[in-house]
Amino acid sequence: MKHRAIIQARMQKGAAEREKVARVHSVYLEWCEVYGKDVDDSRFKIFLFNFNAMKAHEAATGKTLVLNQWYDCTEEEHKLALDAETKVKADEEARVAAKAAALEMAEEQAKLASSAQLKIREKALEHKAKALEERRIAGEYWKKAEEQARLAAEVEAKAKGEDRLILAAESTVNIKALEEVKVAEEKRLTMSQTAGKGCHAVSSFVKQPFYSDLI
Repeated sequence: MKHRAIIQARMQKGAAEREKVARVHSVYLEWCEVYGKDVDDSRFKIFLFNFNAMKAHEAATGKTLVLNQWYDCTEEEHKLALDAETKVKADEEARVAAKAAALEMAEEQAKLASSAQLKIREKALEHKAKALEERRIAGEYWKKAEEQARLAAEVEAKAKGEDRLILAAESTVNIKALEEVKVAEEKRLTMSQTAGKGCHAVSSFVKQPFYSDLI
C-alpha cells in the first residue's frame, strides 16, 4: 500500500508538473509571438527555467516582474546580448553625436560664410556709395568747368564785339579826320591860289599832304 501511494503521489506530482509546463509553454508561445521569436524546444527549456526563477523571485519578494525579450537566453547569453546591445546603443549615440557635431559645425560654417558674405556685401555697398559720391563730385566739377567755359566764351565773344566796335570807331574817326584834312587842304590851296593872283606870283613849291602818314 505504501509503495502504491508513493507511485500515485509521483504520478500526481508528474501530472502537476506536466500541467505546469503546459501552462508555461502556452505563455512561451504567446511570448514568441509578441517578440517575433521562433518556437524552439531547446529555447523553451531555458525559458521554462527562467520563468520558474521569476515566479520564485516574485513569491520571495512580492514584486511582479515583466517578461522581456531575454527570457529564452542563458545568463551568459543575456550578458553577451546586453554587451552587444550596449555597444550598438553606444555606437548609435556616437553616430548621433557625430551627426549633431557635423550639423553644428556646418551651421557654424554657414554662419561664418553668411557673415563673410555680409561683410563683402557691406564693403561692396561702401565702394558703390563711394564711387557714386566721386561720380557726383566729378559731375559737379564738369558742370562747373562747363559753366566756366561758357562764361569764358561769353567774355571772349564780348571782347571780340568790343574790339569790332573799337575798330569801327577808329575807322570812323580816321575817315572823319581824312575828310577834315582834305577840306583843310582844299581851303589852303584855294587861299594859296588867291594869294598868288594878288601878288602875280605862283609858288612852284608843292607841299606833300601832311595827312599822308595818317592813311
